[in-house]
Amino acid sequence: MDTNGSNVHRLTYNLGILDSYPDWSLDGARIAFRGGRDIYVMDADGSRLHRIIENGSHPDWSPDGTHIVFWRARVANSEIYTANADGTDQRRLTTHQARDLNPVWSPDGRQIAFESDRTGNFDLYVMNADGSNIQPLTSNPLDDVDPAWSGDGTRIVFRRYRDIYILDVLGGTAVQLTRMARGNYSPDW
Repeated sequence: MDTNGSNVHRLTYNLGILDSYPDWSLDGARIAFRGGRDIYVMDADGSRLHRIIENGSHPDWSPDGTHIVFWRARVANSEIYTANADGTDQRRLTTHQARDLNPVWSPDGRQIAFESDRTGNFDLYVMNADGSNIQPLTSNPLDDVDPAWSGDGTRIVFRRYRDIYILDVLGGTAVQLTRMARGNYSPDW
């Protein structure tokens, strides 16, 4: 028990290395996360921990658990990649001089939403899972970041500056859900 009386189980023990951006596989059996500058996978109880991708961030499992999408920093930008769940067969999906970040799979596994500063500030984009047909979802002078798909794949929730918005993937205007003076971060369904 922690000091608040809840059950907390420490799964990683990387002294001096920040472990961040954990993502559960849909079946709940595995967790992918960023450890330092690399991506690791472990069983849900912390066992069988191993590095699968060097220099990667923000892993997100495909709905069927066979692939991971992530972004990798490059010299002047960052690009989005996919890999098999064991880190093999890494494929670069974006090739743009801008920063492409924080990719997330659609619930059906056919599309990937991400944020990019292709227009000078961050907006949301969607592409097919193979990297084809990149389309903008938002165009706003404030940064649109941290996309997360609804369970039925029809909407995306995201953060615009300090507030949370929701958007129909097939079009329409983003609807503001919160009005916060301090800010909200990383919305999810």
